[in-house]
Amino acid sequence: MTWGMMDRGTADHVQAVSAILEQIDSLAASQESRWTEKRRALRRKFPTDCEVLHVAQGEKAARLIFGHTRDISIGGLGFVASEHLVRGQPLLVVIRLPDGKRKELTGTVAYCRRIEDGWYLTGVQFCRIEEPLLTRQAYEEARTKLTECASHTSKPTDELKTDASAPMISRHEQALKTLAALGKQPLRSPEVVAKVVAMSMWPNHTVRRATIPVLMQIISEDGIAALIRLLEDNNASIQAEAAEALAQLRVTEAIQPLRALPQHRDDEVALRAAAALGRLGDKSGVRVVARVLHTDSHLSRRAAYTLGIIVGEKFRANAEGVAEAREYLKQHR
Repeated sequence: MTWGMMDRGTADHVQAVSAILEQIDSLAASQESRWTEKRRALRRKFPTDCEVLHVAQGEKAARLIFGHTRDISIGGLGFVASEHLVRGQPLLVVIRLPDGKRKELTGTVAYCRRIEDGWYLTGVQFCRIEEPLLTRQAYEEARTKLTECASHTSKPTDELKTDASAPMISRHEQALKTLAALGKQPLRSPEVVAKVVAMSMWPNHTVRRATIPVLMQIISEDGIAALIRLLEDNNASIQAEAAEALAQLRVTEAIQPLRALPQHRDDEVALRAAAALGRLGDKSGVRVVARVLHTDSHLSRRAAYTLGIIVGEKFRANAEGVAEAREYLKQHR
């Protein structure tokens, strides 16, 4: 199936992902590493571009993200991208084959592990999915929107202002295009900073979420304050992503507001917040980690990995890692 040629992304992006793939391969060579896995089917290295269509929690439209594959087997594949995906989440993955053609594959997320600096390694288990939003038509529509966003990046910032008189849905789409463009421009202008901060308070959660990577580029008190404010957002995914962003930026003043999130009703958010606190040198998330670690939930594996971040150990996000983490807590109670 030929899907047409697609941009590989910026040279910096490709170089960064390639470096990460080399790092993962090096880690996987160590028998003591959490990256070493026991697989039923032999996987072969298969580094190529991929595009992943998925539906984020609480959203009613599919989103397209770009990544780079690491390996592939009869049962699944692994890829690196800059977005965290949830275990069991259905995906439509489009990969570039050696002959230049495009291949559409479907499956669910088997695991998603944070590597560093906002990059994640995701494992996909191939299977048929029944998700009406993950179709070839939805993919083409998402691709078209991204192409339109890219066409605006060459325009001056003044030309990217949202038309307040346009219908609400059009304003949301325009806001996303604006953020996509601003993410590729120097963000030193006070007007630009004010614009992004204002978008972080929009009623539409998709727009608020899209401001997070842009706010991370704004080295100012206003940008940091906006990220801290998003910790109290009514959307769980936004809260979790804001927490991780603040940890990546090493914002120690975010520790106090972050301490409220490990009590979140959503264990996924609670664990990601506990990990963010751990990266900032705060161990107050250990209690929620211990609680989730001793459940039969699939999140127990994430809890094991998170405990390692907090206490400075390395617990793999698998059954063995869970057992090791439980034993660690038992000995250090």
